[in-house]
Amino acid sequence: MKKVSIIVPVYNAAAYLEVCITSILRQTYKNLEIILVNDGSTDESGNICDQYKYTDPRITVIHQENAGPSAARNTGIEQASGTYLQFVDADDRIKKTTTQQFIHFMETFDADLVICGYESGNQLLSPSIAGFFTKEVFLHHIGLLYKQIILPSPCNKMYRLEKVKHHEIRFPFSHSYGEDLLFNLSYIENSASFYVLPSSLYVYEQNPNSLTNSYIDNMFEKQKKLYNDVRMFLEKNDSWTHDNITHLETIFANGVIHSITNLFHQGSPLSTKEQKNQLKIICNHSDVITKYPYFTSSVQAKLIGTFIRKKSYRQAFIFFKIKEFIRTRLRRIFVLLQQVDKR
Repeated sequence: MKKVSIIVPVYNAAAYLEVCITSILRQTYKNLEIILVNDGSTDESGNICDQYKYTDPRITVIHQENAGPSAARNTGIEQASGTYLQFVDADDRIKKTTTQQFIHFMETFDADLVICGYESGNQLLSPSIAGFFTKEVFLHHIGLLYKQIILPSPCNKMYRLEKVKHHEIRFPFSHSYGEDLLFNLSYIENSASFYVLPSSLYVYEQNPNSLTNSYIDNMFEKQKKLYNDVRMFLEKNDSWTHDNITHLETIFANGVIHSITNLFHQGSPLSTKEQKNQLKIICNHSDVITKYPYFTSSVQAKLIGTFIRKKSYRQAFIFFKIKEFIRTRLRRIFVLLQQVDKR
């Protein structure tokens, strides 16, 4: 049995960590190397990691000063010694057969990368394509898998560790947004074969304290940089084609909406005047104006696109203020509206 290295970056995840580690220990595939990287936690996470280390010899614990999830994963990569590589976030879990199924398809199809769907809350997020793909064909599905939120995360995937180390593929420190996606694109660029599973084998738990639920400084600038990096990747690999273009431009449009929503987040330090100014700057940006035709993926996107086209900044401001109020004060209604908006 070939060894699988599973890296878990840990930061202040005491409330979730035991469930995460238990889900890994219960894998039907037993030849595991479990690397828990405690990234300077200030809660009981470090102690929990140490306690588990003494219960199972497959567990290695590394304690380091807080440097962020990218640094923690990179530390784990340096330590890893398996044939295959997985990542699991400390506030998530994997199903009992996740590693077993990954291994099966890696070895049956001699794949360099296996990808699956995942569960998030009450949602099952599955890729709309499945099966074996050569690199040439797979590259033309990058935009689709990105739009379906299947591509960015490292957690719903299995990699070949030797390939990661040989090509010195690491999570970049130069990005504080989208570093997971850039890691995957770098790995894809150095791979030849891929297998996509329709099964949802990874479970994202709803952690209100995670970075994805927090205010992000300069989010619009980070969105633009990530868009440009993905576009450059596709152009470099002769894959800036119709479908990829449509999907990436739609993703950018949705990113604009997320960036404006972020201005009004309850954790935002911006004053009302600053929120109005930033909203106007984003809506007036040339990249946003030229991508108006791609604000079509939902009722919300069409509405925001209309605000941008008509320069209706006051109406946009009121819309996002109400949206944040409903999100924070009327959560059930907000979730219902999200479901309706996606239909």
